[in-house]
Amino acid sequence: MAKTHAEFRKTFDDIKKLAGPNVAKMTTTVNNLGKHREYMTEHFPALGVRIQALRKAGRGGDSIDSFMVDKEAHAMFKELLDRRETARKTAKEAELISSSVFGPMVTKIAALEKAVTAEIAERKKKVSSKVLGMNQSVKEMEPLLAEIKLFKQGPDYKYAENERGSGKRVERVGTLFDDLLAEQMTQTSAESLKGERLMLQMQKLNDKVMKQANSKAAAAYVAMGKQDQAARTAHRAKDVPALAAAKTAAGIAMAQIDAVVKPYQAIMKDPDVINGLSQALDKPAVDKAFKSLVDTRTRAESLLGDIEALRMV
Repeated sequence: MAKTHAEFRKTFDDIKKLAGPNVAKMTTTVNNLGKHREYMTEHFPALGVRIQALRKAGRGGDSIDSFMVDKEAHAMFKELLDRRETARKTAKEAELISSSVFGPMVTKIAALEKAVTAEIAERKKKVSSKVLGMNQSVKEMEPLLAEIKLFKQGPDYKYAENERGSGKRVERVGTLFDDLLAEQMTQTSAESLKGERLMLQMQKLNDKVMKQANSKAAAAYVAMGKQDQAARTAHRAKDVPALAAAKTAAGIAMAQIDAVVKPYQAIMKDPDVINGLSQALDKPAVDKAFKSLVDTRTRAESLLGDIEALRMV
């Protein structure tokens, strides 16, 4: 039996209502899962350093259990185990949305488009459509079909289509954990220290830490701006000691900015950091924060140059 426009519309509206909230939920879930993975990747090196220290002290063993008598190693490993379990739960949520929501949604919208297209074609064929009042229903059906096609080109549908059936997330969490643990158990002391260094560098790229760095650099730049005003006032008044004091203070502000920015410039040139960032979800935020730091330093250098250029004639 042919379906009415109202029935098709209800099916379409139900699909749209299902899409929006679940796309938002899936986006949050996937982002959280990425953070859990990054946490494990960044914190396993610290465990590796501790294992190497214990081996140097005479403790042997190829299994992580051999090192669990050490309170520090035990605490580190427990944190990683807890994070793995949290990641597994998050991965399970993502798998559930993929299989029970996105998969059926893509199937339903395809079936709906096919059914509406067929219904339009069938009604157009009817010679008696005018008598039956079908013209009006066709005019209603065609805009609905256009809406369906437009929805399929939209971000919600495209996201659902890409994420449907993306299973084995829980399994991948376990594989990542096992691989990271195996790496720490087999690597050399030098490799372990390298991993620890990378972990510390990546921690400096944390959103909160970079915001603090930008705040310090900005505060120093504001202080330099005040010295610029003081220097110009002293220059106009031909006050040599005051001008010299303003230049000195401006130089101190520049040194404070350099102390914040230059370490970040070195970090962002590190090949291991570049590689690590390429896989990080927060790379755009890190790049933006780093650019802000560099821009502040560039402006400060220019302002310091203007202050230093003030001379008594």
